[in-house]
Amino acid sequence: MKGQRQIERKAILALEDGTVVEGRGFGAEGLVLGELVFNTSMTGYVEALTDPSYSGQILMMTYPLIGNYGVCSEDYESDRIQVRGFVVKQLCREPSNWRSEKDLDQFLHESGVPGIEGVDTRMLTLKARMYGTMKAALAVFAEKDMPSKEELIEKARQQPHISEIDLVDKVCVEKPRFTDAKGKYDALNFGAGFIPKNTDVVALNDVDTKINNFQAALPYFDSNGVALVFVRVSVKEGPQRLFYALLDFIRRRLPITASGELMLIRHKVLTKILPIKPCKAEDSYILFKVLELQYKTVFCEECYTETERTKADEKEQIYKRKTVTGVYQALAYTRPPHLIRLFYVLLPITCPLLLILGKRGYFWMKGILLGLIDYLRGDWTGAWQPTYMD
Repeated sequence: MKGQRQIERKAILALEDGTVVEGRGFGAEGLVLGELVFNTSMTGYVEALTDPSYSGQILMMTYPLIGNYGVCSEDYESDRIQVRGFVVKQLCREPSNWRSEKDLDQFLHESGVPGIEGVDTRMLTLKARMYGTMKAALAVFAEKDMPSKEELIEKARQQPHISEIDLVDKVCVEKPRFTDAKGKYDALNFGAGFIPKNTDVVALNDVDTKINNFQAALPYFDSNGVALVFVRVSVKEGPQRLFYALLDFIRRRLPITASGELMLIRHKVLTKILPIKPCKAEDSYILFKVLELQYKTVFCEECYTETERTKADEKEQIYKRKTVTGVYQALAYTRPPHLIRLFYVLLPITCPLLLILGKRGYFWMKGILLGLIDYLRGDWTGAWQPTYMD
């Protein structure tokens, strides 16, 4: 099969306005019809090819070299290629990437999708920008089997407009699929895909919390550069009442951690952060990533959440152990300001001072140290089992 794909094949792209470009074919042989659209991304061609929103269209990449890092199934946006055809300036046939499972030529061939390379994508993009998207026909065949240019132009013109085609059944799965979330981070990555694109601010909160004075957090986004607002947490009873009093004393001065109970983040910034990597402390991951991107964050005390946490000192050890592991995971993935990194470097050294709080401080200290040990031993999972509430 691979040897057959390496044989030179002719490819022709014809537009409804009579424009015809010739190039070299790759992927599958055949004739496809669709609306010619373009994508300006320098990377992400695998995601674009498998994006259901491109169904019924012939996709053209404006970046001149495509395919240089191959194809990895982890990058799929759906279970298959959704485009009808693919247009590039230059195809890289020998990708270099440790994640690569196959080259782009093979990917398209296995999916029955034809592609064309060696065409002036700049000219085609300018035409699309000036006159709008156009109906097109793409043919990849051996020389003797290639339809005439006139035939291809006519086929492009005669096809129905994409608005007249029902594509829903072509992009939907045949039956529902259920996936167990590997942690909160996994649920956030999945759920973010359902946020409307015109959303300005996204609220992330735990379901077991009561939000008070929510409107007080919103005006902070009127300030230029503020991308994240996290709020004060009020615990009804138990040892965490004291813990959050100490934590908030620090957070008024240094954002060492956020509040998963309620965070508000600008949608455009959230899209830059996603996908969140496997992490037990997804709230700290988001906070540190926002700071890494040099946006401003605000700790809001006027808006606050009420929640329940551990009711026994012994449970605090389990809770702190998982939390601290997650924070060090988040630090490994991100580059927050030096003062925050310094705080967590000094934390295992200074946490014995918590012993002055008695039994409660002992379990906090033990949880911190065990959490760090779990991280150093290689715990990179994002699973969070709330056994501390048992």
